[in-house]
Amino acid sequence: MTGTQDRKKDPLTFEKVWEMFQAMSQESDRQMKETDRKIEETERILKESGKETDRILQKLGKETDRLIEENWQLIGGRTKSDGDLAEEHFFTSLASKMTFAGQHYHAIDRNVKRKIGDLEG
Repeated sequence: MTGTQDRKKDPLTFEKVWEMFQAMSQESDRQMKETDRKIEETERILKESGKETDRILQKLGKETDRLIEENWQLIGGRTKSDGDLAEEHFFTSLASKMTFAGQHYHAIDRNVKRKIGDLEG
């Protein structure tokens, strides 16, 4: 049977239209509730993943800070030991010849410190 034949046997009434409207409204409500549920689930997942991301970033930040500090200590230690080696090399070279870069020296001192204003070395 076609829709036209159905209408001839069963005419469209206000009550039938109202029932169809209510059925459509209920289906729309059901779909909206399902959409709301999915939105809430998505928000929960995003919130949890945000917390996990924050935790990972904090862990990486602490590890990065530790590695930077470790490298600074290594670099600082190396710079100091390189400076000590250079000073020892120049002192012994100058002490044996008392000449450096064509200049003759009468005296040399070791581990001399001087302070001028805020500068010290």
